[in-house]
Amino acid sequence: MLILLGFIPKSLNCLEAYKQFNKHYNKLFDKQKQDIFCENYLGFQSIRSECPRCIITDIYDLDFNTLRGLTPLQYEVQSKTTTCQQTYCYAPDPLPRLSEIPKSIDLRELGLVTLSKNQLQCGSCWAFGTIALLENAVLRDQKKINQQEFKKNAGTLDLSEQFTLSNTFGFSNYCEGGDTVTALNYQVDNKNIWPTIETTQNFPYDQVKYKEKHSKNESFDPKLEKSQYLLPYKLYQRTNMQNLVGTPQTPVINLMNVNQEVEIEKVQMYLARGIAVIGSIFIDPKSKMSQILASYTGKYVIQGYSCNGTGNHQILIVGYGKFKGVDVWIVKNSWGAQWGNQGHMYIERGNNQLCIEKYAYAIIPKYYDENEGVFTSSYMTPYTLKRGSSGLDDENQKSWQYYAQAGTISILVIGSIIGIIVSIIIIKQKMKARKSLYSVQQFIN
Repeated sequence: MLILLGFIPKSLNCLEAYKQFNKHYNKLFDKQKQDIFCENYLGFQSIRSECPRCIITDIYDLDFNTLRGLTPLQYEVQSKTTTCQQTYCYAPDPLPRLSEIPKSIDLRELGLVTLSKNQLQCGSCWAFGTIALLENAVLRDQKKINQQEFKKNAGTLDLSEQFTLSNTFGFSNYCEGGDTVTALNYQVDNKNIWPTIETTQNFPYDQVKYKEKHSKNESFDPKLEKSQYLLPYKLYQRTNMQNLVGTPQTPVINLMNVNQEVEIEKVQMYLARGIAVIGSIFIDPKSKMSQILASYTGKYVIQGYSCNGTGNHQILIVGYGKFKGVDVWIVKNSWGAQWGNQGHMYIERGNNQLCIEKYAYAIIPKYYDENEGVFTSSYMTPYTLKRGSSGLDDENQKSWQYYAQAGTISILVIGSIIGIIVSIIIIKQKMKARKSLYSVQQFIN
């Protein structure tokens, strides 16, 4: 039997495919999700010729149109009453340039990135991006933080997206969209609601249960003891002060130039310091891009998708380097750890693929020494990555080239052997035919 994706036969109808999908991903039957799966399964058939490496991932029972949620803001101050919920408020980069940066950095390898979580049927990528950024800041400071509640490693730290979703108002609109930059500025401007980050243990993710509470402008009170309160970032004077209402400080650092283009080298310097960068990508809802991304295996580079819009999906950039010979960004997504490369994707770097180089901001960890250089430590990591295969290319052995060359050689050798066998068979058949003809002629004569 020809197997599609390792567990679903190529010719299977969607109802049977849904049963195997549930069995493979250990999910329970749900009629609504079955209908969504069947629609996505039909879409999968339409992209197979265009994307032969696409697979049916564990998010195929979700509406792909809800797997975004970043709402773009204006960059310019519009009036004398503009707030940081109406425009991007930020500070300039305060860190000195590094004289040299590594050829590659993967913060997952260094224990500075938690496992990817799943936003589910909710446009809350902005909240997940915010938490991913804050978790990186906590992990970067893990040896300096005093609060026992947050003295965790990348395998045990779990900050609450629900607390962020429920306690952020202003520009952010729960499952209908938001932005990490405005969310962080909202925290600073509303310390009565945001005295601290919170844990998932105290506030588990349940976007459906708490939606009505948010619509009534009701927020959560922290459950942590006050001695454990923490906002894990430094504050700086914001630059665009004129005509802005609100506090003059912000944790947000701008990593773009005056033309609102990402300064790639500056982003790399932050990553080299062990500091992740919040970013965005554009997923065109009118194209097949949603389907293709939802079907991503993590085994190849996403490339060939130029920037045709404004970012509408929040992501976290956690590394750079080469993957299978291509310059890439390592991007943490919010579609779960089973999607892609352990919840991540490799996007080509330097060509603004999916508009990834049109938006980049960072926060500086609370206890970070601004004179520190390249991050050289490493902590416990929950990731199982191997350079040259699932991870970035091995800079020394260039194993991706070795395997590619070995594969090519194997194909050539096998092809040669097959060719020799076919030639022998043909020669034998010709000799047999000649012998038969000779026998017939002998009989006639």
